[in-house]
Amino acid sequence: YGALRSGWNRHFKDPSLTGSQIVAAQFSGALFYAVMSPVRGSMLSLQVIILFFAMFKLKLRGQLLVSLNALLVMGVTTTVLGQWWPHTYDPATELVHFIVLLTILPPVSLLGAQLTSMRAKLHQQKDDLVKALEHIKALADRDELTGLLNRRCMRDMITHHVKLQSRSGEGCSLALIDLDHFKRINDTYGHAVGDDVLRLFSQEIRKVLRETDLVARWGGEEFLVLLTGTRVDEAFTAMERVREGLSKAAGPQQAPDLTVKFSAGVAELMPMEAMDKAIERAD
Repeated sequence: YGALRSGWNRHFKDPSLTGSQIVAAQFSGALFYAVMSPVRGSMLSLQVIILFFAMFKLKLRGQLLVSLNALLVMGVTTTVLGQWWPHTYDPATELVHFIVLLTILPPVSLLGAQLTSMRAKLHQQKDDLVKALEHIKALADRDELTGLLNRRCMRDMITHHVKLQSRSGEGCSLALIDLDHFKRINDTYGHAVGDDVLRLFSQEIRKVLRETDLVARWGGEEFLVLLTGTRVDEAFTAMERVREGLSKAAGPQQAPDLTVKFSAGVAELMPMEAMDKAIERAD
């Protein structure tokens, strides 16, 4: 009680001190058994009930140890009572009581270990399921090749920002980007290099833009950028920064001398304007 109230228990691997509490309860159960002579047989169930608490915390080794401790404590208790006060505590009865515990406690511990193992597996399965759901969500929102937002997710984000814009009055702009001569790159260097070019562009544009700006692979070699809180002239400046950053970046590993260029159109989103209309203007 003092350890729990003072916070000293937090220094242990198991802050609830399950093992210590169970051992203390087993000694208390042995004391109840000794002082309740006429009905002491009913006190044997206390040792079984105490082991149930181990099922929720202790692993197989811990449960076997507390089970052995219960047998040791009760073995010493029944032996002492039978030897020192044989008229009150019949030695034969005490032996029977101990044999009963010897028969019951080990199976209870094994059952508890199985339940603990099942809980651990269920917990692991839950963690795996959460990770799988996060991965599925990422696949649903992200382009697999570039890691950027996909077309569907970008549409949802633009619609959301249009609604926010109507409330706050803060402007935002779209930039539609098309990599130059991408078909020629595929034909000359192969599709593997073409994929590297897409990944390279995706990495470089994320380096330049702000964290609040959203980039999506709109289709093929086409990308769409949502620049939040940005007017059209500022959007143009942002595209120039992307162009400069890309010009300084090394080419793909298989074609280091390849220079990646792009063309871009920008358009400012008008209040409550249809998204497709704004994209058309940028195009």
